Amino acid sequence: TATSHSLVVTLAAQSGEEYLCEIVGDAVEQGLLTQIKVLLPALPTRLAGTLTLNVTGWQYDSFAHVNLGPFVKDWEFIAPPTPQLDSESVLVSGEQREPLWVKKRAVGSQLA
Repeated sequence: TATSHSLVVTLAAQSGEEYLCEIVGDAVEQGLLTQIKVLLPALPTRLAGTLTLNVTGWQYDSFAHVNLGPFVKDWEFIAPPTPQLDSESVLVSGEQREPLWVKKRAVGSQLA
């Protein structure tokens, strides 16, 4: 018997913001377990910490229409590391500068 699903997956922040997640592919039935793959949206780093993952929806087969969820689980968002710059590896016009934005020598000019 074919089973169809209509699922919605969201991430909720403590601030009240909610982000819709994309379900990738079809749900896979394995006995009483249904597996889904979810693509999370790009999140602002200020949301680093615990978010709430919510899954809701319904399942339908030839016998019944069943509401699913809500299934709620804490999910930890770990922000990416802050970029670091190794200034010794950066050359400007073939030379190192300290700090990078300061010219090594003055440029002279004359007004006519």
